[in-house]
Formats: sequence, C-alpha cells, structure tokens
Amino acid sequence: MPRKRKKTRKQSQHRKQNVAQLTPEAREQQAIQSLEAGQFKEVIAHCKELLKLERRPEWVEMLAKAYRGRASNLADKGMLKEAAAIWRNRAELCGTSLCDPLFFQLLMATGQIDEALALFTKNQSELEQGRVAAIREQFAAMAIAGFEQVLKALPANDPVVQDYPAAMGALNAYCQEKDEQIQEQLKGIPFRSPYRDLRQILKALLLPADESKTAFRLLTRISDKSPFVSLAHALEIGLQPNALLFSRLPEECSEICSFIAATKGWSKQQIQFIHELTQLGQSPSPDTLIRLLIRSQKLLGDDFTRQACLRLLIRSPKSSTRFKRAFGRLTPLEQAAIKAQGLTLESAHPVEIINAWTEGLLFLEESFAGGDPDVKLSMATLLHHLLKMQQQMGAPDTAGQPLLLRALELDPEDREGYLSLIPLLRRKNELTEARRWVEQALKHFPEDIAILTEAVETALAGSAYKKAARIAAKILEKDPINQRVRSALINAHLSHTRKQIAQGKYPLAERELAAAAEWARSASDKALVQLVKGVLLFKQSETSAAGTQLQSAEQELGGGVSGRFYLLLELARQRCNITTLLKKCGLSKTIGKIEQPDLMQLFQNLNGPLQAEDKKLISTAFNNLKAPLKKCVHNNYSFSEGVQICETLNHFNIQDLRKSFAKAALKHWRRAPVYVYHELDAQFEQSNRLSDKELSRLEKALRKAYQDGEMGVTHCIEKLLEREEEFNPFGAFTPFDDDPGGFHDLPVAPDMDFLIDMLIDTLPPDEIAKMKKMMGEDGLRESLKQFIIEQGGGLSFDDTASTSDPFGAKKRKATPKKRTAKKKAAKKKLQPGDHDSRQMDLF
Repeated sequence: MPRKRKKTRKQSQHRKQNVAQLTPEAREQQAIQSLEAGQFKEVIAHCKELLKLERRPEWVEMLAKAYRGRASNLADKGMLKEAAAIWRNRAELCGTSLCDPLFFQLLMATGQIDEALALFTKNQSELEQGRVAAIREQFAAMAIAGFEQVLKALPANDPVVQDYPAAMGALNAYCQEKDEQIQEQLKGIPFRSPYRDLRQILKALLLPADESKTAFRLLTRISDKSPFVSLAHALEIGLQPNALLFSRLPEECSEICSFIAATKGWSKQQIQFIHELTQLGQSPSPDTLIRLLIRSQKLLGDDFTRQACLRLLIRSPKSSTRFKRAFGRLTPLEQAAIKAQGLTLESAHPVEIINAWTEGLLFLEESFAGGDPDVKLSMATLLHHLLKMQQQMGAPDTAGQPLLLRALELDPEDREGYLSLIPLLRRKNELTEARRWVEQALKHFPEDIAILTEAVETALAGSAYKKAARIAAKILEKDPINQRVRSALINAHLSHTRKQIAQGKYPLAERELAAAAEWARSASDKALVQLVKGVLLFKQSETSAAGTQLQSAEQELGGGVSGRFYLLLELARQRCNITTLLKKCGLSKTIGKIEQPDLMQLFQNLNGPLQAEDKKLISTAFNNLKAPLKKCVHNNYSFSEGVQICETLNHFNIQDLRKSFAKAALKHWRRAPVYVYHELDAQFEQSNRLSDKELSRLEKALRKAYQDGEMGVTHCIEKLLEREEEFNPFGAFTPFDDDPGGFHDLPVAPDMDFLIDMLIDTLPPDEIAKMKKMMGEDGLRESLKQFIIEQGGGLSFDDTASTSDPFGAKKRKATPKKRTAKKKAAKKKLQPGDHDSRQMDLF
C-alpha cells in the first residue's frame, strides 16, 4: 500500500510565504469569511498578523470572537483544560474580562473551584447582572453536588447561600418520599433563585405517571445553558416507557445510565441484564432473545421467562429444542397456540388458523372434562376468539350461535356473551329461547342497564307491552337520557294504542297515545306518534286533520322514500286500505325519483330501528314501493352498499328485488361470489330449483370465495347447495330417465360461459381490450359464443337445444349419483391440506 507523502518543509514554507504576502485588506476579508465558516484557528492566525500592523478595535473584536468559538469547540470535545487556556489567551491578547459564564464553567469542570470562587468574589461588582445570575446558577449546582467550599467562600446574603437550605431540604424530602415536606421546601425557593431549575425538576418528578406529558413540558423549559440541564435530560429519559427507555440507553454515557438505574431502583443484576439487552440492538432475532432470557431465568423468574419464551417461539419455532431443555415439553395447548399465531403472522388461510385454534380447544375439552374453573374460562375465551375470527371473515351471525351458547355454559358471568346471544335469538324469532337467556342474564346482572334493555326489547318482540313498559320505566329512573329504552317504551305504548284502535276503543287509544307523547323527545319519536294519531283521526272520519298529521310525520321521518316507507308500514300495521286512505287524506300515491343517499337511509333504518319488525308488514310496505325501487338497481352505489342492500332484502324475504339488485351489481363487479350467491339464492327462494347452469355458476363462485378467504360467502353458498340437493335429490325429469339405453351415457354438454371465460383468459390482454372497445363486452362475448358454436362441429351446449334430441329438450341434469359426487368433489377441494374437516362446522 503506498504511503502518503509527508508535507515537506519546503511546501510549508511556501504556504507561509503566500500567507505573508497577503495585503491587509485581503487578510481581513479572509478572516471574516473564515469566522462565518467557523474556522476559528484560521481567524486567530489572520487577526494576529493584522494586529502586528495596527491594533484596530474591529480586529480585536474579531479575534475575541474567534477565541470564544475555539474555546467552545474544545469544550464540546472534552478538552476542557485546553479550552481554559484559550480563554486566558483571549483575556491577555484582547483585553477582555475572564469573568464569563463559559470560563467559570470550564474552571468548575476541571476542578478549579477555589480559583472560580476567588475570581467571582474579586470581580462581582464589575459584572453585569445577567452574567452574575448565570455564574450563581453554576455555584448553586456545585453546592448541591456537595462542594461545601462554595457555601463558605460566598457571603451569607448571597442567594446561593440563602436558598441552599430550602433546595437541599426539598431534594432530601424527595429522596425520603415525603411529598408534603417537598411542597413546603419548594415554597422557600424564590422565582429568581439560582436553584429555580432544580425546583422545576422536582415539580416534574412529583407529578403522577398519567401526567407524564406535563412532566416532559416542565423539563423541556430548562435552558440548554443551565448547569442542571444534564439532570433534566437524564430524568426525561427515565420518564420514558421501558421499551423506549431501553432503546435510548445505549446512546447515553455511563453516568446517565447509572443515575437512571438508581432512580428506578434497579439492582446490579438488573442493570447487567438491561445492558446485555440494549447491546443486542434495535431488532434482535427471537432466538437471541430466548437465549438471553434463559440465561437470566433466575433474575426474571421461571413463570415470566417461560411465558416470554413462549411468545417468542411464535416467531422462532426452531428454538423449541432450546425451550424444551430449559422448561420441558410444550403442552398440546401451547403447541396449538404457537401454531395458530404463527399461521396468523404468515397470513395463512383463515380456515387453517381456525383449525389450529380448534386443536387447542379439543385438547382442553378432552383433558379437562368438567375440570377446574380456570380451564373453563380458558375454553370460553378461546371460543370467543374463534367467534371473533368468524365475524372478521364475514361469516353470518347465526353461524356463531353454537360457539356463543357453549361459551356461556362455560362462563355464566360473561356479560358480553349475553348481549350478543339475546339479540341474535330475537332476530331468528326464537323468542322462547331469548326469554330463557334474558332470565339467566338478569340473575347474574339484575341492575345492568344493557341487560335490562335487552329484556325490554325481548318483551316487545313477544307483544308483552305492559312488561316492557314496566322494565323500561325502571331503566329510565336510573338513566333518563337512554334513547334506546325511551324509544322502546314509546313503541310499547304505540303498540297498545293500535290494539285499542283495532277494537274501536278510541278514547282508550287517545289515552295511550298521550302516554307515548309524554316520553317522546326526539323529532323521529314525535313523528312516529303523529303517524298513529293520523290513523286514529282517519278512523274517526277526520280525514283533513288525518292528512295533515300524516304528511307532517312523513316529512319529519326524512321525506322521500324513507318517510313514505314509515307511512306505508304504519298503515300496514293497522290494516288500512292504503289506496283509499291516501286518496281521502289528499296524499300523493307516488314518490319521485329515489336518490342514492335517500335509498341508503331507508336501508339504514331497516337495519336499525326496523330490524325486528314483522317481515310480512315490511313486505307489504315494499310491495307498494316496488316500481320506484326497481329503478334504483342502476343507482351508483358502492360494493359494500350493494351487499348491505341484498342482505337486508334477504332478511325481510324481499327476494324479487334482491335478485334484481344482485344481477345489476354483477354487471359492475363481474362474477363477484357474494352477488352470485344473492342472485341464485333469491332465485332458489322463489322457485326451489336451480338449473345445471346456475349450479355451475354457484360452484365457481364457491371456489373463488374460498380462494379469496371470504368464509362468510363460502358458508352461505355451501348451505344453498345443500338446500338445493335436499329439494331436488333426483335432478330434472327427462323422457329417458327410465331407459337404461337412452342418453345417460352421453357426455355432459360444456358450459358456454365457462368456455367463453377460458377463451378470454387465453387471448392476449391487449387484443381483448381492443375488441371490448370496438364491440363492447356483451358484443365480444356474443361473438366468441358464435365462434365456439361454429368450431364445435354441431356439439350441443347448455344454452342451445340439442340437435340429437328428437323432443328439442334442454340438457337434462345429471343423475342423483353424479350430482352428489360433483358437489362432494367441489367441497373436497375446499379443505386446506389435511386439516380436520370437522372444523368446518364452526361456520
């Protein structure tokens, strides 16, 4: 390796000659530029040469600035003695005073405290007030640090000596954890005292942990030039959460680390452990952490170390051998938990994760049948975790009912479980079961507002209006602003009012209506009371007043389709002739165009306050709005909004409209499994039959939903396939079913849509894009269909009549045996790996 050539004496002399040849003006300019650049050594050299020519004040001032900068640089590098020497040179060459806070700081840092005290005592009268205060702060810090000569050398009336007892008393009181004494001592430290920064620090330390932001704010107010700033910095680090604290410790000096350890009360062993931990860096490997934890097992404790290592095994399964040597074998439950959480980190298929968790659940059930309460609680917690995973994957609420029931059997004190199960049973109209679980919940939580609210709504669902009103009144005594219960109480009175109207007991109906009006606070509740009052006035032949009431209520309930739906629903509840009433009351029979926000408001109401309403009544209201709602299928709605609409319509069994929305959505989101399901499920609900072509679409949607991890859609499609098989076990009837020599052995006709999709997938994407632009998507598919038929040489497809069929019949369905085998094959594909297929029951 070639050596660097040393600068020769000749080169150095040549440079000095160049410098010496500079004119005073050029030298001054270079000195100014070097000062601005922070090159203080060069400035000092230039100024010394200039001062040899003439002692100009501006050159002296420039030299003084350069010396100050040079001293500060050396002090920052820890060269404190050299910095002090530079400061003395400054005073000698520039005629400046030694009495500067920086020089006193250098003297004290190098242990020359007596010299600093003598210098201060001699020159105190000549110093500016600002400098005196800064120097006194440094003496105050020395006094607190235990340098008694400071208190002896300064006069008794000096603030450093006067305020020392209060400052030291507050510090001692803090160390002895005497909070009241600290406050008393802090009052003895004046606002302008040299110990004021110490007072700020102690105030920050007295604040509780939840006010850490205020403590940080107090500490950051301390100036960087304060002698107490290092203490404030150390405390600021110590106040950080442990995770952040450990990450910052390696960056700090040993004195700060020792100070923080002392304030935290850490032992030498703990300090050593933290030191080793921080040496691992920001992101140590799980295996490295496990090794450190096992080495420190005695310090950390067996339970903590084992649990910490278990969590790390999720990210480092290869460390299981090391874990086994330290703690023994993993239990089957631990193995299942590590496997499940590892799969979660890998973003594995949800079914695999559920299968892994279920292995742990099965182990608990088999090993601790009727076991101790802690195991039961663990099983209940695991069941709730499985339920949460189902919900995240979009499984329907009803799929989680068995898990909820089992969890409540294991943990009858599970309040949240009751609040999930009871509304689910009400939605399924299983009111007997809902009442049983309400009674059980009230045994454990007799005064709980949420449980009492469920009791009110369950009573209303069973038409027990008096019972509902009694419980609601009890709730409102404790919680007067509970809008949900208030609405339930109003509905109870209105339901009783309808009964009285139906029986012709109008005075009693008016009394119940007045009771409902007393509870009504919101505009919507008042509007619902108005609707019932409008019908009552109509029954009493006051058509004009009835029309006014009904029209006002319709507008208060949102107007448009939302307001009209509430009106039609109320008329259906009271079995009114809708056409006659609207005509006599002067109300319009039709509504205008339904905008998307108005439509979504209607479906929000159906999913909220109207969710438990009688489905027949909802259907009646929908039938009267069928024409305008049919036009809404082409509205500009989002994917999730379309799904919400279809699910709501399915809940109320409005299948014709549901099918229309699903078909329209499929034009935007082609082959989306959820919309294929809604279209074909609505079709099946109407006809109890699906064609082979529709079954083929459904099976494709099933595979796609499974691949995309849409477990809720997968579950729904599987259930639809099962229902279709139960309804049509023998497939479609054809004239040749009884003829063993007929067409049973002919090959099944290919699915045209499948062939077109396959052809599109094989052609170059840019060519497909060009053809779509020229012909449109429908035109492209029709063109490809004709091409396939021409190339098929007379083969029969599923949407054309068979040329070999003398009756012109469409392709018949497969035999029961073939259909069953086909569905079983489709389901078999859905099992991930060799996992236990029993776990599909979780959905």
